[in-house]
Amino acid sequence: MGKLIKLLLSLILLVVIIAISLPFIIDPNDYRDEIVTAVEDATGRKLNIEGDLKLSVFPWVGIELGKMDLSNAAGFGDKPFAAINSAAVRIKLVPLFSKELVADTITLDGLQLNLAKNAQGVTNWDDLAKSASKSAAKTEEKPKQEPGTDIGLMALAIGGISIENATINWQDDATGQSYQVNNFYLNSGAIFPGEPVDLDLGLDLKSAQPAMTATLGLNGTLAVDSGMEKLTVLPLKVSVDAKGDMFTGGGLKADLSTDLSVNLKELAVSLQKLLVTSGDLKLSGAVEMTNLSASPQVAGDLKLAKLNLKSWLQSQGIVLPEMSNPDAMSSFEAGLKLNTQGETIAVNAIDIALDQSKITGDAKLVGPQVGFNLNVDQINVDHYLPKSESGSAKKADSSSTPATSSSAPAATAASEAKPASAKATGSTAKADTAPLFPVDVIKGLDIDGKLAAGKLIVSNLTSEQITLGIKAKNGVVNIDNKIGRFYQGSFNGKSSLNVNGKTPKLTVNANLKDLQAEPLLKDLADFEKLAGQGKFNMAINANGNSVDALKKTLGGNLDFRFENGAVKGVNLAKIIRDTKAKFEGKPVAATNEPQQTDFSELSGSAKITNGVVNNQDLLAKSPYLRVKGAGTVDLPKEGLNYTIETTIVGTDKGQGGEELKELEGLNIPVKVTGTFNQPRYTVDWGKVLQGKAKENVKEKVEEKLNEKLKDSLGDKLKGFF
Repeated sequence: MGKLIKLLLSLILLVVIIAISLPFIIDPNDYRDEIVTAVEDATGRKLNIEGDLKLSVFPWVGIELGKMDLSNAAGFGDKPFAAINSAAVRIKLVPLFSKELVADTITLDGLQLNLAKNAQGVTNWDDLAKSASKSAAKTEEKPKQEPGTDIGLMALAIGGISIENATINWQDDATGQSYQVNNFYLNSGAIFPGEPVDLDLGLDLKSAQPAMTATLGLNGTLAVDSGMEKLTVLPLKVSVDAKGDMFTGGGLKADLSTDLSVNLKELAVSLQKLLVTSGDLKLSGAVEMTNLSASPQVAGDLKLAKLNLKSWLQSQGIVLPEMSNPDAMSSFEAGLKLNTQGETIAVNAIDIALDQSKITGDAKLVGPQVGFNLNVDQINVDHYLPKSESGSAKKADSSSTPATSSSAPAATAASEAKPASAKATGSTAKADTAPLFPVDVIKGLDIDGKLAAGKLIVSNLTSEQITLGIKAKNGVVNIDNKIGRFYQGSFNGKSSLNVNGKTPKLTVNANLKDLQAEPLLKDLADFEKLAGQGKFNMAINANGNSVDALKKTLGGNLDFRFENGAVKGVNLAKIIRDTKAKFEGKPVAATNEPQQTDFSELSGSAKITNGVVNNQDLLAKSPYLRVKGAGTVDLPKEGLNYTIETTIVGTDKGQGGEELKELEGLNIPVKVTGTFNQPRYTVDWGKVLQGKAKENVKEKVEEKLNEKLKDSLGDKLKGFF
């Protein structure tokens, strides 16, 4: 027995001595040529070994590789397909006898992969994949081992994985896209079955199209169950710092943390305790991804915490124009539920709070198709529009002073003032020729949505009980708008935009009824000269892709009728009475009459052709007065050519009074010319003196009467233009 033990010990000692001596006896570098030939026979590629090959046997069976590279596929240039600076793998010898694999840290330094696809769609690894398939087929032809003869591992332990300074290049000649991964590293702790392992990964990503650079970091604790069916990273932390054209503000900085769980058997991913932060932005929730192998499904419940959205956008390099309300977008929070399946993305339970507005509803995307059903309790859109510049055209318009004629009355013809020059009108702004509609974007739209709002303010106009339907497809956008309460009336409108063809085509049909004109005009244009309840109908069309083009091609019809109202700022009856009293040398009676001309009816219609509004039937019925109007308004040129004719009629009611009975039948025509900025007024005294007043008016006072009417009437009317 003792001899046997001595013999075994001697044999073991001999094996150890041989194992220790083997690396000194056998130099693996002597077999470079054989290795190179074998690789070329198997792959058709050339293996270039520049560094030394080092072999160890005891106590570790290992190999260390120096610098080497593998040639690229034919037609893909001279750059190597793969290259390394060094690599090392070491496995303990003794545990192998017990079917245990105990490895040291596996290291790989300076890995370089040059991946490419040519214009024909062939990659530079297709040939390697074919070679691998042939080898696998030969392996399958070999007889299977008898049961009990296979050599399986009972245990696996790896000291860790270390990959440093790796580079991966991707070039796609078919699309022109290229990506480069630099400074890739992966370090892990010790790896044991069923035990968690720490991971630390990072890389720099560079893209040419779109231009982008990004730094990515990832770390967490990885665990794999004994059945290799479930993988978890608790927690997974990811950081991104990206810059490039694909980001609106030029860059993005964000951090993500989550408990990641992957079911390898069912191909499902779960993200719990999800938190994404970017500056003050905090997005939390949970996401479940299932059936990833066939038809992926995603379900998520996400919430964005309250933040100052404007400040956050500025922190990301997105500078917004100064808005009318400096507090706009200062408060924003949102929540939603997400469900996707294939090309269908459903966004349900939308709950958004923007400043004082609350938005709820749902939306759905099916490929390029967009559908939505949203509700807004209230919103003032004007708060989010760019702040108006000082000295705006509107302000300039309201402050401009109209010109009036000072010519003496003519006996037979009207004295018309010459139109003001373009320079004198004050219209110094150039015509707006900038593109108005994004044609290419509109052609790609496929939308079917509804929007309801309790209260909406746009362009200072207040609407309530609004429903808006929008459909866009194949370059045609149709909008159906209904307003239940609009300045004590209601509104129905339909509009259509067709961007197919050479120029966009716009059509608008609108109907207003039971409308109170005074508050509407005050909010719309700060105009407080007209009061009354009425209706308005419009059917117009225009072609073009700019404000200037739309003005020049504007056509259609409109009509209106207002009842029981007043033209404020001018009391025509009082002006005529006072003028008559002064003419007769009588004192002007002091009254508390309001400065307005009441009317029982104000109506008219117009035909629009190439931007010129032609109205021939303006009619205002007032006690003792009838006002008629006819002429044109040239929108492109902002020109006026309009005549307003006031007739004194007999009546025993209203503003007129007994004093005006003597002037019954008198016609006073006023010609309005010039431009929107500088309207000019002239009185056709030839027609005036042909009437009843000719019998009473003496030549010596004609000039005084002319001046009085010019001063009184001209100053009162100028506020209307």
